Amino acid sequence: MQAIAQQGVATSKELYSKAAAAAQDGTKAMNEIADTAWGSTKMLNKKIAQNLTANADAAFSAAQAIANAKSLLEIAKLQSEFVQKFAAQ
Repeated sequence: MQAIAQQGVATSKELYSKAAAAAQDGTKAMNEIADTAWGSTKMLNKKIAQNLTANADAAFSAAQAIANAKSLLEIAKLQSEFVQKFAAQ
């Protein structure tokens, strides 16, 4: 009986060790995936912020040029140029 009990404990310990190792490997993989996703998210957020800033600067520059325009024709030309440039981006 004692030998059977010892064999049962040894088998259980071996199964536990394998399960624990698999869980640790899974945790490492999930951490790597999360780190990669976080890095991508940070990069995307930075790019969005840069684009928003550039677009706002361009809009204010166009508004300033329009405010300084001497005629309605010049205003229409500046607006058209801004819309074309913005659409191209």
